[in-house]
Amino acid sequence: MGFWGPPKVFAFDHPRAGFLARLDAFLDAHEARWRARQARIRATAALPWAGLLALAWKVHALWHLTDLDFPADLFDEEGLGFAFLIGFLALVLGGATIGLLEWAKAPDPTLVRARALHAALTGLMVDVHPRAPVRGVIDLGDPTGTTPRREARSPYSGARKRYYRHPWLRLTCALADGTCLTLAASSHVKTKGGTRVREELTLRGRIAAPGRATPRAGTEGGVRAVGLTGPTGPQLGFEGPFPAVGQLPALLAALLARARG
Repeated sequence: MGFWGPPKVFAFDHPRAGFLARLDAFLDAHEARWRARQARIRATAALPWAGLLALAWKVHALWHLTDLDFPADLFDEEGLGFAFLIGFLALVLGGATIGLLEWAKAPDPTLVRARALHAALTGLMVDVHPRAPVRGVIDLGDPTGTTPRREARSPYSGARKRYYRHPWLRLTCALADGTCLTLAASSHVKTKGGTRVREELTLRGRIAAPGRATPRAGTEGGVRAVGLTGPTGPQLGFEGPFPAVGQLPALLAALLARARG
């Protein structure tokens, strides 16, 4: 794990077992970072309360300095001032604590993507040949941290719009029956005035099924599939948007069934 947390780019070229082990370690590192972040936020929320308790512990000394009879003079003018001060600080700290704890529970987009991708690729590895290498790159970095592909200004508000394309998955592997799968997934993000307003996941790839009939074209889960002829025989090319990473295993299973005829 680096100084700023676990790496968000994971390059791999390993057989199935080695790939799964490194994928588990990649996800575990992000889970540990998430737990450490939650612990830091909870500690930050507890520190002001410790200060308030220390202040309350010194209330008796404050009363002594002002020659008040504690607690008989608690409801006098001076005593009410101290009480309102402590009550106001407790109210402010209570609201801040609730906000911090809600922020701690908010999902981390990087971790959500890592969990979904881990589940999708683990499901896919069931069909991968155990000795064939699994090659590719996973990049869980922020799409808006890259150079935008295009910029424009809104004709109505004048806000600057930026369009980003972030390839976050490239994978090539051979399945148990000799079918070769090439997969590439990208995020297309639009921001307006610095705020993310839209994100679309797109999928592209190719399935080569040597010695099989020409794969059937069509549409599967919004992804367009086209029958192709490659140097190794019939192939199925596919591209298009898909709703979520979690739907990747079912979508690939349907495309593989189509490619195998």
